Amino acid sequence: MLDTGADISVFCKGAGLFQEFIKGMDGVTEFKKFSLGGFGVARENTMLWRFQCFNFSDKSGNSINYTGMLMAVSSKPNIPCDLILGITMFMKMRYMVDALSKKQFLYIESEKRNYGVGFYRNKEVPYIFAKD
Repeated sequence: MLDTGADISVFCKGAGLFQEFIKGMDGVTEFKKFSLGGFGVARENTMLWRFQCFNFSDKSGNSINYTGMLMAVSSKPNIPCDLILGITMFMKMRYMVDALSKKQFLYIESEKRNYGVGFYRNKEVPYIFAKD
């Protein structure tokens, strides 16, 4: 799911499933405690995880690589997806959501394949920069 108001991507199925998902992965580490908001309730304390290399790809093999990607982990059982992608992932890119079809599709045009993730304001608001 894409959230146009989110700065940080959120894994919504809880810490236990996230730990299973990342088991055996290299380059995934706890980054810092984080106050997560935006779900219509009070802010919650959660953990931000850092992915040394996060690959976002489609079924055709097109991909965008992010160095230093951050992701919050939370348990949101009423959210109908596993992962909410924050819109900041697509800074420096052109994107379009096709909502006319039965399924919604995200189209992305990117001049580069590799991006880095930096942070404003004491590492709480990310920005994306091209690495190529």
